[in-house]
Amino acid sequence: MDFIIFGPALLCTAGLYLWGAPRTFLNICLPVLLLLPTYFSWKTNGFPNVDFSLAVLMPLGFALLPLLGLRWKWTRSDLWMLFYILSSVAADFRVGETSLAKYRLFDVIVAALIPYMAGKLLIEQPGARFETVKRIVQILWLSCLVAIPEFVLKLNLFSRIGMHLFPGQWPGWSTQLRWGFGRVAGPYGTAEIYGLILGTGVLLLVWIQRWSTPSLPFLRLYVLSSKRLVQLALLTLVITLLMTQSRGPWLGTLLALPIALAGRAKNVKRAGLLVGLAIVLIAVPGYIAVDHYTSGPRLHYGTEQETAQYRRQLLVNYLPLAEQGGLWGWGTFHPVLDGQPSIDNEFLRVFLTQGYVGVIAYMFLILEAGISLVRVGIAAESREDRHFCFTLLGILTGWTLTLSTVYMGAQSYELFFLLVGWTQVIPLLHVKTSSSLELAVQDETPELELTRVYT
Repeated sequence: MDFIIFGPALLCTAGLYLWGAPRTFLNICLPVLLLLPTYFSWKTNGFPNVDFSLAVLMPLGFALLPLLGLRWKWTRSDLWMLFYILSSVAADFRVGETSLAKYRLFDVIVAALIPYMAGKLLIEQPGARFETVKRIVQILWLSCLVAIPEFVLKLNLFSRIGMHLFPGQWPGWSTQLRWGFGRVAGPYGTAEIYGLILGTGVLLLVWIQRWSTPSLPFLRLYVLSSKRLVQLALLTLVITLLMTQSRGPWLGTLLALPIALAGRAKNVKRAGLLVGLAIVLIAVPGYIAVDHYTSGPRLHYGTEQETAQYRRQLLVNYLPLAEQGGLWGWGTFHPVLDGQPSIDNEFLRVFLTQGYVGVIAYMFLILEAGISLVRVGIAAESREDRHFCFTLLGILTGWTLTLSTVYMGAQSYELFFLLVGWTQVIPLLHVKTSSSLELAVQDETPELELTRVYT
């Protein structure tokens, strides 16, 4: 039944024909990206594996091509994206893993470049920002309702249902236990990645809670007001985030929240300085405490302290090896040291597999996004826009902290590049929020030409 992987691709193609790219992105692409696991895939010899996310992004990528000449605004991040993509495959090509490199190139173009393009071309069109944020948190709220039973039942409903649809395929993960309860992972494979994405949802919901109005409701239900639904959704996401029992995402969310709230202040510069000072004052003793906590030999496998020590030992073991990889790194197959096959640090993983070029490009993507958000956030006349810029800044800052303790896997990969692309057009478009997405749909002048491609 592997062919059902292409169901979202067919739905996306039909949506592009009927609605155009903006509505298809909201109504089909985002639900598939955030709700369907990526650990089940279509597999056949001679072709790269295709999961649900890759399947739904391929037709969207073709739909975005006509918009490049109309809307694309070149930024320095485009250059870093180019270097990141090249570094993803360069080492494999150099060592003769040609087929693997081609498959990897397909993956990174579809899973990184297309979301990056969607972030730059679709979300900041008139009326699309609020609708996109709303749709993301609605989908995450729905995922929580399905995921929460894992905390008590200690089984993942997403993977259990998927194994019936994909006989012979195993998700690669089983429910981890901590403190006697299951660590909730939702459709993302691991609790750490789910926590990372839920933290993003919490920050976006705080923004919606502040700026949602009767003309821009979060959700229309007769039994509860939109304000109550936002509060209920926020409570659900926070509880589910706690159920992941993942300290990295917890800390990332706690770091991101005051940064986001600084954007609501009347004097954003003073608020930003106070938040920055508070972070420094907490970070210094925090670093000392973590250094003491992770020192010493690894004992009691699977405990919270042992997993923290594992991540510290990763740096000790793999940093010299990553430096030896040179400009382009070791590629997909790198030496495994001291029984540590899992590289639970995205910066280290990129440095190891993609070399200096890859890790520098990756860090500059984050840095460019942060600089853009700070610049436009401070200059924004609207407090709503300012709060939104600092919300994205908080999200990226929280991700930066969290990704030093976990790899960027599953759907977090696509979401990261979507966010990075999104940040690059906020300073350029200066679009006011609209209560309707119709403006964005009407603005899609190439869509009539696009429909003929798929008929």
